[in-house]
Amino acid sequence: MKAMVVALTCALAGCANPVNRSTAVRYSEAAWTARDAGDWRRAQSNLAKAIPNAQVGGATPRQMSVLYYEYGRASGVICDWEAAEQSLKRALELDQGSNGPVHLAQMELGRMYFDRKDYASAEHYFTSLYQLFERMDAQTADPLGYAVFLDEYAVTLEALSRPAEASPLKARADELRRTFPTGQARTDRTPYGTQCAAS
Repeated sequence: MKAMVVALTCALAGCANPVNRSTAVRYSEAAWTARDAGDWRRAQSNLAKAIPNAQVGGATPRQMSVLYYEYGRASGVICDWEAAEQSLKRALELDQGSNGPVHLAQMELGRMYFDRKDYASAEHYFTSLYQLFERMDAQTADPLGYAVFLDEYAVTLEALSRPAEASPLKARADELRRTFPTGQARTDRTPYGTQCAAS
C-alpha cells in the first residue's frame, strides 16, 4: 500500500494544473503522515482537500481511486460510515473502469461491513473476493493474510446461518497457520470504528 501511495504522490506531480497539482500533493502527503501516526481524523480532513484539487489538476482514474480508497478507510475508522461506504464504492468503480486492483476496495468494503456486524453486506464482497483470490492464488502471495480473510469470511457465513459453508474455510485457514507458524500477514488491517467522536 505504501508503494501505491508513493507512486500516487509522484504521479500527481504531472497533473495538468500546477497550482492544484501542488496543493493535492501537499494535502495527500499530510494525509499519509497523519494516517501513519494513527491520526485518522486528520488524514480524512487532508484527503477531503486533496481529492478536489487532484480532480481539477487532471489526476487519472487510478490516482483518484487511491485517494477515494484512503478517504474511505479514514472515514470508516472515525465512524463516518456514509462517507466510508460512498468513497470505497467510488474507488471500486474507478478501479473497475481502469483495470485497477479491484480486490483492495472490495476487501475494505467487506471488512467495514464485517466490523459493523452487517454480515449480509460483508458476504456480498467476501464471496466475490473469495472467487477472485482463488484465481489469483492469494494463499501463495500472502498465506497468513489469506488465512485472516478466510476466518472473517467463515465468521460471516456462520452469522448468516451457513455453517456448512464456513467449516472448510476455517479448516483451510488453520492449515495455512500450521504451515506458516512464525510468519505474519503482509497486509495491514484497517481499524474500522476505533476513533469515533465522543457522543
